[in-house]
Amino acid sequence: MWDSLVIDDSLRHAITKLSHIHFPATEQSAARIAKLGEDKWRVKLVGSPGIDRIADEVLPFSIFQNDLPGLKPLRYALVLMHPTSPSEQFEFDQMNRIINALRGVPFEFLVFIYPNNDPGSAGIIRQFTDNNRILDNAYAAVLHKDLPRAHFLTYLKNAAVLVGNSSSGIIEAASFGTPVINIGDRQKGRERNKNVIDVPANATAILRALKKFWNNGHPLRFPRKNIYGSGRTSQKIAHILATVPLDDRLRRKLISY
Repeated sequence: MWDSLVIDDSLRHAITKLSHIHFPATEQSAARIAKLGEDKWRVKLVGSPGIDRIADEVLPFSIFQNDLPGLKPLRYALVLMHPTSPSEQFEFDQMNRIINALRGVPFEFLVFIYPNNDPGSAGIIRQFTDNNRILDNAYAAVLHKDLPRAHFLTYLKNAAVLVGNSSSGIIEAASFGTPVINIGDRQKGRERNKNVIDVPANATAILRALKKFWNNGHPLRFPRKNIYGSGRTSQKIAHILATVPLDDRLRRKLISY
């Protein structure tokens, strides 16, 4: 059976062993690389590039309000779910459970973003399109097939909660203090900030987490502290690459244990 999580992990390990310099995003990732037998001097803790300049990229919220009257900060849920199975029916049913859980909380708006194009994504999209499933008169909702990064970050900063399994919930969201409900195992193995709750793809568990973060109409926020860094990752990497000696010590790799 196709399993993107297994494939991704295998590729990451292979690329790590082929690399001469490593740029982990967190202290835990740096320690894992060292345990693979990589020399510690090759491992440079720099943070995640995804954090770089995100605060500067956020747009005025009014850019959305012009097109979506009634959309207000902290009154909507942002939903971004990617497939983890090639089965379209599995993904269709899973997205149905998520939508049903969302309807159990009185958000004023739901903002949905299309999944990536991995196998199974058509099942998620079918939930959006079948019988106008979410864009009906019973619930205010908007559906985006794609978004410029600045628009996505603006949505993320101002959302009451991010729901789904996107890496943006693990990495970027903490820099805005946005609560995250991370569904399933797609982000398994990645470190979490304190703004993340992990739940199975179960409507009851998702609804329980939604109610906690919604907090009876007073959405919770978290300190803007992020284990993935505070920016300047790109500058750090560029400086290291520009100054590292390209000598035999760098080129010759040996297992360090």
